[in-house]
Amino acid sequence: MKLTINEYYDNETGMYIASKYFVDGEECSEDEYEELVDMLDSENEKFEDEEDFCDCYECTIDRYVELLQEITGGCPGCIREALESFCDEIVDHIVIEDMEDDD
Repeated sequence: MKLTINEYYDNETGMYIASKYFVDGEECSEDEYEELVDMLDSENEKFEDEEDFCDCYECTIDRYVELLQEITGGCPGCIREALESFCDEIVDHIVIEDMEDDD
């Protein structure tokens, strides 16, 4: 997800004119933008506050599936499948290629 704020200033005076807010390239209101930022901040705090969590592959995938499902409202099964595929690709490109480079 890409969050962007464009600020506009007068070229001659340097005075502030306005701000425009975008989520994934789509313009939105300042209130909508701030609500999304607040929601993401609270989700990040949940991860930071967790002390007793398992960091195994399955639990990690489960945590991200839950987070993405809350944000997007998407299908948990589809999100899990996409994350697992992504993780497999990362392992192939990082771990296996690094092992090949070391040989």
